[in-house]
Amino acid sequence: MKKPDLVKVTWAEPEIAAWPYFHFLATLPEGWVKLKGADYPDGSVKHDGSIIIVHRSELKEIEVIG
Repeated sequence: MKKPDLVKVTWAEPEIAAWPYFHFLATLPEGWVKLKGADYPDGSVKHDGSIIIVHRSELKEIEVIG
């Protein structure tokens, strides 16, 4: 099975949700996406790997970086 893409998220309201790096897990019905927190690519900051489901309206941009 393919490893999920590493993405960088730009939030529509960055002051509310500031974590930028995730593994993109799935696109869900009605505009929802499933993401798993990821470490910064340079290893400088670690994430616990929790999974979130957010509506695309909360996201300004998703950039695939790896």
